[in-house]
Amino acid sequence: MWMADGRREELWNHTSHIMAAIHNSNPYRGSDAKPSDFNPTLRSNNAKRPDIMLPLAMLSGLIVKPPIRPPGQLIGGGTQPVMPAKK
Repeated sequence: MWMADGRREELWNHTSHIMAAIHNSNPYRGSDAKPSDFNPTLRSNNAKRPDIMLPLAMLSGLIVKPPIRPPGQLIGGGTQPVMPAKK
C-alpha cells in the first residue's frame, strides 16, 4: 500500500506545482501561491484526518444492484427480435 501512497503523493506534487504556476501567471491575482497551497497530501502534524465510523447497514445501501429483467427483455426495454419463419 505504501507504493500506491507514494505514487499518489508524487502525482499531487506534480499537479500542485502546475496549479501554482497557473495561479501565479495570472496578472490579476491577489497574492502568490505556493504548491503546498494546492496539495491535499501535505498536512501539518497537528492537522489529522478525522476517523469516520459508519454502521454496516448504512454502507450496504451504497452497493448498486443491477435491475432484474424478465427473460427476453433487452437492456433498452424492448424484446429480442423475432426471426421470420422460413418458407
